[in-house]
Amino acid sequence: GTLSGYTTSSIVSNVLGRVAAAAFASKATPTISGTTTVGSSLSVSSAPDWSPSATLTYQWQSSSDQVAWSNLSGETGISHVLTVNDFQKYVRVVQTGTAAGYVTETTTSNVLGAVTAGGFTSKPAPTISGTATVTQTLTVSLAPAWTPSATLTYQWQSSSDQGAWSNLS
Repeated sequence: GTLSGYTTSSIVSNVLGRVAAAAFASKATPTISGTTTVGSSLSVSSAPDWSPSATLTYQWQSSSDQVAWSNLSGETGISHVLTVNDFQKYVRVVQTGTAAGYVTETTTSNVLGAVTAGGFTSKPAPTISGTATVTQTLTVSLAPAWTPSATLTYQWQSSSDQGAWSNLS
């Protein structure tokens, strides 16, 4: 302090510690939408309810029992295309919000249900060629290929009336 006729003097206060990071006043829970079949895409949306505004990042996860969750490697965007690895599993997304001076917060999305089998978008019928007479060889071909690519098996059958079919061995 200063006062006329006195020596200027200063004093240092006690230290209370570092300023602690604050908590977000509000945060939004992400919502995922889409169809839970292999080959379909799920998308995440989050209302802009983070206060203050936060930088949001995402991590997609899967689980076979909805108890133990595992991160899906490299799946950190706002959408996730369901693959055969997701089949019969549950999928969710964890959203992380960060802002300078605030504690990092995470929120977890809804779960839509177990991922079911996808459907083929192209499944052309096989074509049989050759002469259908005793001792002649018949062959089967398939072009174009199925989409997505599939492992195919064949079972030859015969019928006397084209109504009732029996497997050949």
